[in-house]
Amino acid sequence: MKKAIIIQRMRVEKEEGFFKTRVVFDLKVPKQVGLSSNTLIFEYDIDDVKANGDAAIFSLLPVAFWTNVDIVIGDAISRSPFLQKNVGKICAVWNKLFDYKREVNIAGGRLFESGRTPSLKSGLLFSGGVDSLASYIDKSSEIEYLLFCFGADIFDFNKFNEVKKRIDDLNMVLNKKTLFYSTNIRRITDVPWGQILHACALLGPALVFSARIQKIIISSTDFQDIAENHAWGSSPLTDKYISSSNISVEHYGTHLSRLEKIKKISHYPAYLGICRVCYQESKQYNCGFCEKCLRTMVTLILLRIPANQVPFPSDAYSLDHILSCMSRLKKCKPGALAYWVEILEDVKNKKFDLSDQERLLIEQKLSDFLGDFYYEYQERHNNLKFYKKFLNRTKTRRLEAFFHLPADSLQFLNLWERFLRAKYYYLKNKIRRA
Repeated sequence: MKKAIIIQRMRVEKEEGFFKTRVVFDLKVPKQVGLSSNTLIFEYDIDDVKANGDAAIFSLLPVAFWTNVDIVIGDAISRSPFLQKNVGKICAVWNKLFDYKREVNIAGGRLFESGRTPSLKSGLLFSGGVDSLASYIDKSSEIEYLLFCFGADIFDFNKFNEVKKRIDDLNMVLNKKTLFYSTNIRRITDVPWGQILHACALLGPALVFSARIQKIIISSTDFQDIAENHAWGSSPLTDKYISSSNISVEHYGTHLSRLEKIKKISHYPAYLGICRVCYQESKQYNCGFCEKCLRTMVTLILLRIPANQVPFPSDAYSLDHILSCMSRLKKCKPGALAYWVEILEDVKNKKFDLSDQERLLIEQKLSDFLGDFYYEYQERHNNLKFYKKFLNRTKTRRLEAFFHLPADSLQFLNLWERFLRAKYYYLKNKIRRA
């Protein structure tokens, strides 16, 4: 018999302090799942939350899929009637991306029938990052609330308070409202955050906001068909199914590349001032030294955005600093290489206002930077038969046919890197396959 995560009880508690409501789910977890706590906790800064089992089930779904178990929910806990159907569709996409053959069955619970309120507007999952800022610019007329989650990429309350203040200041200008909430799911599981967990972890707890919104917008990470063809926690193929009877979900932004999003934001100084891209556990808003900060800063500098309009350390916001850091950078995620290629192509195609001397210098530095990481990444996986097969240069045409893209295109590079990363996780976790 297949093992299951059991959601035994749901408790709604009132709190004193910033977060006013706490929703606690008591769990009984098989050893193979490996959760560090038997309690799933969500906290909210409002009183009128519509707590239900959907929030917990979707938060735990990636964990259940990754460890090949089912989910059982207590009979007293309500859930959407079409939840099993949505879970099946999500698992079908994950099976294709990760080359698994798994199902997560949902049992128990009390079905509730309810409709969405057309008069309510939408909420945007908002981190202050490039993706969510670009979505806000396009969808501002239908957005009433910005939804910010503590415990996703911020775990320090001091940094959370700084981000909160910037969002509050922005809302005073935009005449919008913010709903703050927290989750502990990332702290209690080691299931890969980027590859499978993060959309469910962010959207699940937000499904209790049905008294305020009738739709949640989640911003796309990837561009066009790449967003549908690699293993990533947020996808247009899966996000729309992380919904309930009361709240729908829209995945938005696949028509824009990362560089196009930054260019769009650069026209709005108020949005630039809140832009937070850094994922380092630093006391600073943006550290100015990690790969993601460097990549964003170099784009803004090439766009001639002055230092007083951006939230990066003043001593780091210079082309000399960035080029110096790039030569010493020891870590770059494979998928990020394509974003650097996109910048390099725009430099070569004279889409930035640069002198010939500046353009040649940046072309050389970016080419050297990409070449070093590309070589290291290739060598790192040459010992695996799978990579030997696909890294063989004589089989480039087979790869082109497989991806339906020319090998010298940016989309090919991006998809190729992400495809290898998905397969790497498959091989790494092969011992845990069904």
